[in-house]
Amino acid sequence: VKSTTKYPVMVEIHGGGLITGSSRMWDNGIVRNFVSQGIVFVSIDYRMGWLGFFTTFTDDFPPNLGMLDQWGFEQDNDFGAISWWAFGISTYLFAVVTK
Repeated sequence: VKSTTKYPVMVEIHGGGLITGSSRMWDNGIVRNFVSQGIVFVSIDYRMGWLGFFTTFTDDFPPNLGMLDQWGFEQDNDFGAISWWAFGISTYLFAVVTK
């Protein structure tokens, strides 16, 4: 079912240095808060450690499988995305702070 209404999408990609972490860290109350404001909240898991980054540089084990998961960005029109937001520590490090 394709949506005719467009919603902002916030994407959380957990930290952990590509070795540890999980999207399960989010409390349901936090997610409900975003949804109640009309924001689609997406928290993803990705392949980590050797499952995501081991390579033989052949077709059997190509490099960087953990970075090739593009499903969300390819499917955004199917659920009516108007924009994507990502956040994490890098967001805070690069944020402009004004008084």
